[in-house]
Amino acid sequence: MSFHMITITVELVLAALLVIVLMNIFKKKPAPPPAPAAPVPDLANLGPADARTGDAISISGAGDQMTDLDFTIERHSDGTLWFTPARSGVTMMLYSSQPVADLTSIDRAAATGFNAVNMQAVPGYAYVFRVMKSDGVHFAALRVAFVTPDYVVFDWSYQSGVGNAELSRMGGD
Repeated sequence: MSFHMITITVELVLAALLVIVLMNIFKKKPAPPPAPAAPVPDLANLGPADARTGDAISISGAGDQMTDLDFTIERHSDGTLWFTPARSGVTMMLYSSQPVADLTSIDRAAATGFNAVNMQAVPGYAYVFRVMKSDGVHFAALRVAFVTPDYVVFDWSYQSGVGNAELSRMGGD
């Protein structure tokens, strides 16, 4: 073999090694695995009673299995949605003949006028419920934010004090 042939072979081997080294230098390194996240609460098993102020909840389809619902929402044949007391001991009434600004506008439940009737869900309007529980009468309020053909969005409050018709938030609460 000639000296010239050996030199070319060595140069080719060195060039190949240089290419391999350069490829390894500029090769993108895989991103490190993400840090373990903080434990996530099991949101799939929360119930309506677990909701906090500002939470959005949905119990669509659950009404058939829940015997303690205060009301249900029913679709009439004309496509309108209506609130219906879900069990005996729950009655309701329209709070005002005019729309109300928000849920805090509903300050006190009326002493009379409650009935076990269906009432159409109308945006801006408020409804008051009288709910008989084992410990006595409770009151609740609902204000409809908006209605679509498929669902109703509303704000809901419940007075846990037995017989207390006050529905407005008081200072310091």
